[in-house]
Formats: sequence, structure tokens, C-alpha cells
Amino acid sequence: MSPRVVFYYQEARERVTMRTTAPAVFLTAMAAILLCAVLLSLSAREANQVALSRQHSLFRAVLLQSQHGVAHDQESVTVWDEAVQKVRGRDFDWIDANLGIWMHSYFGHDEVLVTELDGRPVYIMKNGRRMPPLHRDGGLLHTARPLMAELRPKLSAPIGGGDDTVITPGAMDLAMVSGHPAVVSIKPITWERNDGPRSGRAEYLHISAKYLDGAWLGQLGRQYQLQDLAFSRSRPPRGYGVVPLISRRGARLGFLSWKPFAPGTLVARRIAPAMILALVAIASVVGFLWRRIRADALKLQASDAQAQHLAFRDSLTGLANRNLFEEQVARELSDARAEGRSLAYLFLDLDGFKHVNDTLGHPAGDALIKAVAERLAQCVGPADLLARLAGDEFAILQTDLAEHVNAEALCASILERLANPFLIAGTRVDIGASIGIAIGPGQAADPTELARKADIALYEAKAAGRGCARLFSPEMDASRRGRREIEEALRAALETGDQFELHYQPLCTARTLCITGAEALLRWRHPEKGMIPPAEFIPIAEETGLIVPIGEWVLRKACATAASWAEPYRIAVNLSPVQFTHGSLPETVHGILIETGLAPKRLELEVTESLLISDPDMALHTLRRLKMLGVAIAMDDFGTGYSSLSTLQSFPFDKIKIDRSFIDKLGKQRKSASIIRAVLALGRSLEIPVLAEGIETKAHLEFLRNEGCDEAQGYFLGRPMPVGLMFPQAAAVLA
Repeated sequence: MSPRVVFYYQEARERVTMRTTAPAVFLTAMAAILLCAVLLSLSAREANQVALSRQHSLFRAVLLQSQHGVAHDQESVTVWDEAVQKVRGRDFDWIDANLGIWMHSYFGHDEVLVTELDGRPVYIMKNGRRMPPLHRDGGLLHTARPLMAELRPKLSAPIGGGDDTVITPGAMDLAMVSGHPAVVSIKPITWERNDGPRSGRAEYLHISAKYLDGAWLGQLGRQYQLQDLAFSRSRPPRGYGVVPLISRRGARLGFLSWKPFAPGTLVARRIAPAMILALVAIASVVGFLWRRIRADALKLQASDAQAQHLAFRDSLTGLANRNLFEEQVARELSDARAEGRSLAYLFLDLDGFKHVNDTLGHPAGDALIKAVAERLAQCVGPADLLARLAGDEFAILQTDLAEHVNAEALCASILERLANPFLIAGTRVDIGASIGIAIGPGQAADPTELARKADIALYEAKAAGRGCARLFSPEMDASRRGRREIEEALRAALETGDQFELHYQPLCTARTLCITGAEALLRWRHPEKGMIPPAEFIPIAEETGLIVPIGEWVLRKACATAASWAEPYRIAVNLSPVQFTHGSLPETVHGILIETGLAPKRLELEVTESLLISDPDMALHTLRRLKMLGVAIAMDDFGTGYSSLSTLQSFPFDKIKIDRSFIDKLGKQRKSASIIRAVLALGRSLEIPVLAEGIETKAHLEFLRNEGCDEAQGYFLGRPMPVGLMFPQAAAVLA
């Protein structure tokens, strides 16, 4: 074949190829674009549907949470002795501040109705304003009557169980109230469970309504970014997300609707310009579309993962939060019962965190919480769940538990790590922790009960001096109930004012045994149990804050008694560290001195070193204000703390009291005599008088005389006694 023929043949083949290939390429491109458009449309529609479905699920969960939240809000104020008393006494200002207007301003409840058990109205609040009681059966009362009928059979028996958890029955439904869709909830106003004749008894009904439109919808829309969120009685048009509001009896109240977020449509609009370029580079366009669709899907997944993280993770530390922890505890307890194994619930609270937060600021407190979380994470095993519950409270669920010592070993490791100093904002910070342990399902098969018992064990760890761990035992529960009984009895004693009395123990010069005054000591004569030792009720009074009114009673009674004594007899009164947290202590002392007419120089206030440890600046400021009144300040129990010398340098005390533990060991331990001599020498060098308490024998007195002690106090010189017996009896003993 000649070259020319070959040339013509190749040219003809190229023309045929061009005629057949170009349409094929064009049709292929068009088919590919059409296919891409169809796929894109389907993907956009599917993405929109998935997003709408998730929005529906989210909205239903929020609606359910809001319904239960109304009843939870009510329980915070209805299980309350004072609430029963104030409603019974028709103290409407108190009811406004606690049961009515407060529910509107704090919890956002729109209407509140308090009624008798038979439904007669006592109090009405609507939109934050108290309304006159209705004389006709209408409004919220009319709506609530079916729920009241449902609730009454549940109130026939005393409310509450045998434990410390207060759970009251209730009735709740969705209804139209004053033209608004609303959650309507009824809770009984009951006496608190105190094992008395009125324990848990329902006296009145608290009916609350929270509108599901208006401000509630606005806040919900902003929080969850739901556009055009609204309520309507008729069904909204197509294209809107819709959740019907249906009561438990099947009545349809209306619809909550919003304009759904359509991520697929948004994606399609962004990709449309790129589809035009697909005619030129179809492969690139297809690849580009795939990448964009995949990127959007990943964004949706990331958004979902982020929502899951926010719902179940603590935002500061990244640990599990209370929701996830409680859910896991319930699941693991169920599995443990079925498999016959045990798990440990560890409840941990930081010691000294509040002081760090108050002195260094909240950013430093947050940094400390994160550092603690990191150390705790190093202690737990791979099968354990570590959570931050709130503030400085952490919890650990130890599922791989062979025996109790495993939990105690974990606690020992945690306490050891947390005992090491932290460096926060360039400052060394020393804290500790207290841990309570409960074992399930042996000690509790219910998650709430297991948490309660771990909390009781934590309380015992704190009472034992902090910085330790305690395993729950039934005796702890009994002890806590006993402490609660004492607390209630103390409150009753404060109300009656006739159960407390003061005994007085003489204070004498060590050399001549001349009486210089007396120390006032509190005694509690219970009408049924008789005399209760101070060691049993003083710690409970300090823990509950009752020591403040009790201490004021002691100070007033002692000053009034001493004002009747002849000069120069002085009265010594102990101050609790708790009293120093109340900034009005100097004003209280000043007022009592004026009221009783006692000269300030005849009052001696005894304080311990412990009050100077937690907040020394505040304590020293209060002591200086007391000193300016002219009263004397004595350091009690000197030598038992770790900061005695620095404390004496910080504040000019008027007297030092050697702790009775050193006197008791005289003749038994050689170091005690050396310590006493050192304290006496320190007092002489600082020109501060020294008093020794706890003198039980003549040998104690002779030793202190020979060593130059200034004053003495103890059973050998005079026991605590009523004021009418003190001076004659003490004088006879000393003679």
C-alpha cells in the first residue's frame, strides 16, 4: 500500500472516529451529569430527612424533659414543714416568696395554684402576680380537677419510704390553660419525713402550669437554633417540622412547628456552579461532588458526635458527666446482679478546694480541677469509669472488683497522688481528698441507694478528719440518723429556750489558789434523754451552723451572770470556729456587753488554732476587732496545732491555755514535762500569762507551781457546777 493511500485511510478513520466519539462523549457527559444531578437530589433529600428526623427526636426529648422538670421544680419546695405551716397560717408574703412568684421568677412557671386537699383554692399566682382566689370553678383549677381526682388515691397513705430519699406522688398532663398549651403538674405540700406523727403527711396541693409557647418557645428556639418555632391549633403546611401536643387522655391541643434546617439543600446549592464545569472536566466534577458530599456527611457526623459529647461529657475536664455516670451505674448494677459479681462506687470530694477558689480565683480553681482530673485518670484502670459530678466532686465506678480491698487500694493510690502539691498559676497548692465507698449490689442494688450510701461514707471520711477513705457500713447509716435526730432536737431546744444551762468551772491563781473567775461550759438537759454530753451535740451544732445561735445564747447568759459577780471576777467563754464565718461576731459581742452591762475587761474569749488555719486573714481581722472592744483573747488547747509559734507572732494573745492532754501525761511521759516547761518559758519570754487546764491531782498542781505557771483549772480545784454553787463550793475546796 502506497504512502498516499495510507494517508487517506488514516484521515478517513480519524473523521469517522470524530463523528462517533464526540456524540458518545457528549451523551456520556450528559448522562453522567444527569446521574450526578439525580444522585445529588436524592442525597440532598435524604440529608434533609435525616436532619429533620434528628430535630424531631431532639424536640420530643426536650419536651419530655420540660414536663418532668416542672414536677422536679415543685418537689424542691413542697416537701417542707415550713411550707405546710405558712400555707396553713395563710402567710401570703411567704407563699409568694417560696411557692408562687418565686416559682415564676426562678423556674419560669406561669401559673401556680395552692388548694386544700378537696380543691378549694387558697392562693393563685398568674404571670408573676398574686391573684385573688377564684369563687368559681374555672381556669387552672378547672383544668387540674381530673388530675386531682387521679392523685387523691395516692395520698391515702403517708408519703415516703423508709430511707432518707423524699419522693412524693404526683399527677401531670398536657392541657390548655388560659389559652396557652401548658404542662400542668400537681404535687402535695407535705410534712418532712421525721418519724413523727405528721411524717410525710399531705396537707395541701400545689398545682403549677408552665406555658409551652411564648417565652419558653423563644428560649428553646435560640438554644437549639430552631427557626420560626411556633405553636398553632391547626396543623402547619407541608415543609415544616411538626410535633403534636397530645394529652394523656388523647386530646390534641395543637402543634409545635418550626422551619427545619436542610443541610442537603444547602449543599446542592453550593455544588450547582461546579456542575457547569462538569462539561469540561466530568471526572474532576464527579470527584469534586463526591468529596463535597462526603465532607458534608462528615460534618453531620461530627455535629452528632459533638452533641453526644456535650450531653455526656464534662466541658471542663472531658470526663464523663453525671448523666453518663448514672446511666452506666444503672447498667453495670443490672449486669452485676445477673453475673453474680460486685462493683464499687467511689464518691470523692476535694479538701481545701474552696479556699483555693476563693483566694486564687475561679480560673485557678478550674485549672486545679483539670489537674486533679489528670491525676485521677492515671489511677483508675481501663475498665473503670471516672466522672466529674459537680464542682469539686468526682466519682469512680470500679467494675473489675474481685474484693473490697481492691477499692481501698485504689483509694490509697488516689490519696497518695493528690497529697503531692500542685503548681497552679505559679503558686504551690496543697489539697487533699475524702472518699466514700459503697459496694453494689451487696450494699445496694438500686443506683440511687448506692450513691446515697457512698455519700454517707464520704461524710464519715470528712468527719474522721478528711484526707481518708471510708467503706460504708450499716452503722454509718444509723449514726447519720442519730445525728439527724440530735440536730432536730437541737432546733427544738433553741425554740423552747429552756433546755440549755451553763455550768461554771473556777479559774485560780496557781500560787495562791485565789479564784480569778470561771469558764462557762454549756450543758444540754434533754427532757427525755437527760443530760447529753457536749461531745455528742457540739460537733453536730458546728456542722449545721446551729452553733451560731447557741453560741450567742451562751455568751449572753454568761455575761449576764458574770455582771452580778463582784470585781474582779472574770468570765471565760469558748468561741467556735464556725462563729468566725459570720462577719457580725464583733457586733454581737459588743451588743451583748452593752445589754448585760458587763465590763469588757472582765470577758475572756477562748479560741483554738483551727480557726486560724482555713482563713487566717479573716480570722485575724475578726480577732483584732474583738480586741478593740477591750475583751481579752486566750488561745485554747495550745500545743495541739501545728502553727502555734507563728500564730503567737501574728496576734498578741492575752493568755495561753496549755492543753489538758499534756497535763494528763505528767509522770507518764517525760516529754510532757519538757513541753510544758517550753510553753511556760515561751509565755514568760512573750510576757503572756499561761493557764494549765486539766489539773486532776495534787502532783499536777505542785509541778506547775514549781515551774512558775500563772493560772490553773481542773477537777482537783473545782468541777463545773451551777452558778449558785460555784463560789461557796470552790472556796471550800481550795481552803
